[in-house]
Amino acid sequence: MRVKSVLFSILQTLPKVSGIVIIIFSVLGFFEPKSLTWAVPYVPYLLAFIMFGMGLTISPEDFKKVLQHPRDVFLGMLLQYSIMPLVAVGICHVFKLPPELAIGVILVGCAPGGTASNVMTFIGRGNVALSVSMTLASTIVSPLLTPVLIYVFAGNYVNMSVPAMMLSVVQMVIAPIILGVVLNKYCKNISKAATTVMPLCSVFVIALIAGAIVGKNAEHLMHAGLFLIGVVLLHNLLGMFVGWLVSRLVHLDYDKTTAVSIEVGMQNSGLAAGIAALHFATNPLAPLPAALFSVCHNVTGSVFAGLRRRGSLQRQLREDAK
Repeated sequence: MRVKSVLFSILQTLPKVSGIVIIIFSVLGFFEPKSLTWAVPYVPYLLAFIMFGMGLTISPEDFKKVLQHPRDVFLGMLLQYSIMPLVAVGICHVFKLPPELAIGVILVGCAPGGTASNVMTFIGRGNVALSVSMTLASTIVSPLLTPVLIYVFAGNYVNMSVPAMMLSVVQMVIAPIILGVVLNKYCKNISKAATTVMPLCSVFVIALIAGAIVGKNAEHLMHAGLFLIGVVLLHNLLGMFVGWLVSRLVHLDYDKTTAVSIEVGMQNSGLAAGIAALHFATNPLAPLPAALFSVCHNVTGSVFAGLRRRGSLQRQLREDAK
């Protein structure tokens, strides 16, 4: 019982400290890159681990409920592939970013939803099944929509292998989630024990990924300075705010509003960084916005998730008191 009490206390304070943990790892990656850059080759596996943990919290019945309300999933996808690219383009014009940085910002805006959004939704007591469904939906269509949007907003600069991207999506996202869902359905005791510590593990895995990306781009970050951090942070916050605002306007439930807000504001920055590195290898600054976004959206997502979790608990207490 004492162990359970300690774990419960840790999970209760997790939303308050997750942002701090990510900042600590990011600072460590910046000043001591070699201490974390070893994790860069393992990022796909780390993401798969996170998605597996999310799968453990989901049952097939959850997906059936979500599929009964396709409007919510479509709304999240629509905002994902409209607000974020348009905001990216607007920021590039307003701040007159040079092409090598503008391309990186637009790449982030055209990416699908990030897997970390599912973790933040889970921490924030949002609708995890809806969050995962939106991430899956936006990721599945990303082989088509992402290159089209990049072509429209950044010009004809990028050539992408659609089969290779679809395979990576299956390996990093779809397969781990299915495995988690199956384990949750047929091995209840194991999945229950795993989900007790998954939020804590997920935060440290996210922090490790962020620190590794920062470490890999530490030299370029020194030259870009606080200006680019502000640009990336603005992009992230505007996306999250518009997601929250539209969700309120269409009267979504509290937990669905949490999921949509986080989903829209948090991009698959790892995918954006991969595209930049693959197709803009001669431009070392192109991956930098994605690296910074990885840090910013995890910090802001943690803060927002903590606020939403507190609000959800207060709402639950009021309902229990009635």
